[in-house]
Amino acid sequence: MLNQRSADPAQRDWVALKRILRYLKGTKDYKLMLDTGYDQQVYAYADASWGDRENGKSTTGYAIYIGNALVQWKSQKQTFVATSTCEAEYSAISECVSQIEWFACLTKEPGIPSEMPVTVLSDNMAAQQLANQQNFKSKSKHIAIRYGNVKNALERNVLKVQHCNTKCNVADLYTKCLDAPKFRDLRELLGLKPLT
Repeated sequence: MLNQRSADPAQRDWVALKRILRYLKGTKDYKLMLDTGYDQQVYAYADASWGDRENGKSTTGYAIYIGNALVQWKSQKQTFVATSTCEAEYSAISECVSQIEWFACLTKEPGIPSEMPVTVLSDNMAAQQLANQQNFKSKSKHIAIRYGNVKNALERNVLKVQHCNTKCNVADLYTKCLDAPKFRDLRELLGLKPLT
């Protein structure tokens, strides 16, 4: 992610910046399509990269939808070094859950109907299993305690965590650089399309 290199840019960063500018110029007619269908279900995708080369910190990404309309997204470096992919992914789920809870309160005000529980989709089986298990093993207990908001939301039945295929996890766009075919596929799933 180029913005992380702004304090100490190298020649390769300049090359990457020019590539980004070419991409933006080539996609200036792309728009985020907001589907105005009847489905008002709130759901989200959450993902994390695991540890970058410079400081070992992972990157969290999530995308929140109402129906087929992307309404909120985020990419952020985690503030700690995760000791496993499960911890990095569970942290991403936790961050997403915090936003979903705020968002659910926001949508209640204008009377937007939404079904509970809200589904968070993750491509990490270990994080999904950790979220859904009743008792924690000693190896993962510290993770569940640190991110207790996930377990709390599950117990109140306002959240469910389900697995999704990595090919469909649009939050992957926010966590790492992707090859061109996967980037295009996820961009389409995200709802970013050329205006025709």
